[in-house]
Amino acid sequence: APIRLVMFTDPQCPDCKRVHGELEAILEGRDDIAVEIKFFLFCKDCNERAAQQNLNLHPNACWGATVAELAGEYGGPESFHRMLGWLFSVDGKFTSAAALQPGFAEAGVTAYATDIVQAISTGALPPDKKMLFEADGREGVDLGLYYTPMAFLNGQEVKDVLRPGALRRAVDAVSATGPEKETSASDFPSTALGRLVSDWQEGSRPNLGPDLASLRFGPDTAKLVVVVGDMAEDGFRRDVPQLLEAADAGNIQLEVRLLPTNKAVNPASGFPQPDRWVWGGQATIRIGQLRQDGDTDSAKKLFRELLMASQPMTVLQAFVQSRPDLLGRDESSVLGEVANTHRQWSSLRRFNVRGLPVLILDGRLALRSQIKMSDGSSADALSAILEILSQ
Repeated sequence: APIRLVMFTDPQCPDCKRVHGELEAILEGRDDIAVEIKFFLFCKDCNERAAQQNLNLHPNACWGATVAELAGEYGGPESFHRMLGWLFSVDGKFTSAAALQPGFAEAGVTAYATDIVQAISTGALPPDKKMLFEADGREGVDLGLYYTPMAFLNGQEVKDVLRPGALRRAVDAVSATGPEKETSASDFPSTALGRLVSDWQEGSRPNLGPDLASLRFGPDTAKLVVVVGDMAEDGFRRDVPQLLEAADAGNIQLEVRLLPTNKAVNPASGFPQPDRWVWGGQATIRIGQLRQDGDTDSAKKLFRELLMASQPMTVLQAFVQSRPDLLGRDESSVLGEVANTHRQWSSLRRFNVRGLPVLILDGRLALRSQIKMSDGSSADALSAILEILSQ
């Protein structure tokens, strides 16, 4: 077909339901679109990534997708799409064979209802369907998927597909180019790495106010990279050493704004509170005290030592023992700086920022610096972005 749409979807996903409705309206007025549905199901029963992350947001999704696939096997592509549409109409929920009967009627597969119900009544997904959904899930991961629906037109992702009317506008734009008839095998979507880098290149440009509590590394003339985070948090400890190395090489200027997750230091924190992150709050206080005393070099030195240490709590305890004068001092001014940094972080929520660390590279927000691929390797967008910035 001239226009080829590949859609990753989930029958229990509200956004998928809305976009599927837009797709049905588009198809009513066109005969030049080939649609291929793939499933990325937020259900541990058939999605390896969901199982790894213990995510079971849509516990009936694998079973709903199985019903749609079986309807397609018995009734053909039209039956598959009709059953999927019916599943969306009931939010992908059904609890009995009787509840599925209207869907079977809608899809024109009532004659095969007993066979379909029997296939999903064993307590385990049919092996071939489980393998299909797992393969779709791995493909989605390797394309950089992290929400559904995810749509591709002639191999190009429709990045704003969640915006009402975006899918129709994208179809009209592709149609205006006069595409030739092809199959989806000729379309080559971007990899996860390419997706993450382009997300940054096309990303939002938040205007953060100044933060007098920040630490800066690297030359003033280099492109600015701002990181907001808790130095005890896993992502911070993964990304910031790489950023610090780039700053030391003169490729960027790194500005670090410490935002501890520990509620004892940051009462407004809504972040997780694992024990291994607790020391980040005390580290922020000690670094803040040094900086407020005008000893920025010592503050930076302590930051580096803690960042690179395999046992940072031991390093922090040794530092406190060497500086007993810092204990018992009024910490309210440092806590006030933490509160200010938290307000700055909160202002980023309108850009879909929800966690830490936050990376703003050359003014553009990078929502994801790397992801784990389906084979266990990493798509390291941060290295690719730093390479771009160094040129």
